[in-house]
Amino acid sequence: WPIYVFPRNMAKWFRCKPNSNSCEHWAYIPSLPDAIKDFIQQICGGKAGSGPLLTHCRREFIQAVWALLLDDDFIEAYKHGIVVMCADGIQRRIYLRLMTYSVDYPEKMLMLSLRDKGTCPCPCCLVRKKEICDLGKKRDRVRQETQARADTHLLRGDIILACQLIYDKTGYGVSSKAVEDLLKEQSQVPTENALSSRMITTPSFNKYQLFPVDIMHEVELGVWKAVFTHLIWLLNALSPDKVHELNKRCVPQWIYHASYLSHPIVSVRCQPLDAIPSAASLTMCLK
Repeated sequence: WPIYVFPRNMAKWFRCKPNSNSCEHWAYIPSLPDAIKDFIQQICGGKAGSGPLLTHCRREFIQAVWALLLDDDFIEAYKHGIVVMCADGIQRRIYLRLMTYSVDYPEKMLMLSLRDKGTCPCPCCLVRKKEICDLGKKRDRVRQETQARADTHLLRGDIILACQLIYDKTGYGVSSKAVEDLLKEQSQVPTENALSSRMITTPSFNKYQLFPVDIMHEVELGVWKAVFTHLIWLLNALSPDKVHELNKRCVPQWIYHASYLSHPIVSVRCQPLDAIPSAASLTMCLK
């Protein structure tokens, strides 16, 4: 999967032009090779690797790739800067900074070495899953501020201890009780994070603040489309007339009329919405 880098100190009007070449294709992260399954089966006496074990291997693989990208030269430039001859002929010392990392929710949890939809499902705070129902309330805001995630030495110590339980002679399983007791409470996983281990000498760096809400992945393509589709089905269950009223109020006139022309295409991509082509066309536009 590709990694693209966008320079932050560049005017937005220029950076957003497709022909500006402001996007740097930095690296590709390969997938975990299928040969790992044969290797696990070979060393385990013919027993296939479990799901948690393969998931653990994928996490370790991703973090190993990022450890290569965040090499000593990168850390040196991050801490002390690099001298660059700028376009105006003046030499300046440029400091590299990781400002934002834009990815969807599963990749956020993967990059932060957190458990996907775990006890504390938020990548930024320690709000528990049972407390999500308070979303939007004052108490929820207080929890987010007072229980913000922090990359502490104590937490890193628990992760290292969990890794020792797995890789040392004790040989505990990835999802064993001994490992879960150390990490499950904060939705951590037994994988040393490259952002933590490589950026440990820069105290101002907080990996949990690196991942903002991704509008494209989490709203336009993901969560919002799923929620909106569900709301349409609720309206349809109450009365098909209510779906018609939604289209009449919210859908621009050109989409409302064009939806019937595009219905054969929509029916392929949005099969559950065949009975309501106007709403289906709107969800297609939100992709």
